[in-house]
Amino acid sequence: MTFLKSSDTTRGGALFIILMAIALLGALSWAVISATEQQTTAPTSIQIGDQIARLLSQSAALAGAVGQMASVGDQAPVTLAGTGTGKLDSTAPGGAGWDAAPHGHKIYHPLGGGTKYISQTGTGTTLSEASNLANNFRISRGSIIQDVGDTNTVGDIVFTASVASLSACRKINQTVLGTAANAAPPVMGDTGFSSMIVNGTDTDVDTAVCPLCRGVSQACVGNASGTAWGYYRALLPQ
Repeated sequence: MTFLKSSDTTRGGALFIILMAIALLGALSWAVISATEQQTTAPTSIQIGDQIARLLSQSAALAGAVGQMASVGDQAPVTLAGTGTGKLDSTAPGGAGWDAAPHGHKIYHPLGGGTKYISQTGTGTTLSEASNLANNFRISRGSIIQDVGDTNTVGDIVFTASVASLSACRKINQTVLGTAANAAPPVMGDTGFSSMIVNGTDTDVDTAVCPLCRGVSQACVGNASGTAWGYYRALLPQ
């Protein structure tokens, strides 16, 4: 009968431990690399949630400022929504006419609405859930969302923004409308979508333009082609 020497047994055990350590290290490295790749290729729910909160916070701040300007300022609601000298002015700080008085009708001026100016929710240069969920912030004074105010003839002063994706649009509507996570957003005709959301042009949003927008003061909508999404909010329903 042959017996292994003590030194042989020790060497065998040490080799086994070394091999196991190498295997564990390889598995750990793969897990770390995999997790890192997932973090860099897909936005987290926190990133998306933060940007949606930033978008809705900005629209709420603008609504509050416009309401304040209309109720205690020298600008009547109809005047703010109009095209005359007292119309709401959404010129960005430093833009043309920014320093020229009067300032009471300027939404971003400290002597007017006093709202902090931002033009997008993230730092990216293009729309992206991860780095720029919403951009192209605009205000169209004369846009009307039918049946959100007392009349359908005076502009509701509508804030709009382009939104990165269908997924982001659904998440916005979960918050502002209480819809299901997989609910399809309201559909706005391509012409109306391009006019109000993309270009910030005064648009009468009736049932022909967006059937499910009637009477809805804020929502995220998709265009009829299913290729673009945008958020709107009536800042001063009239």
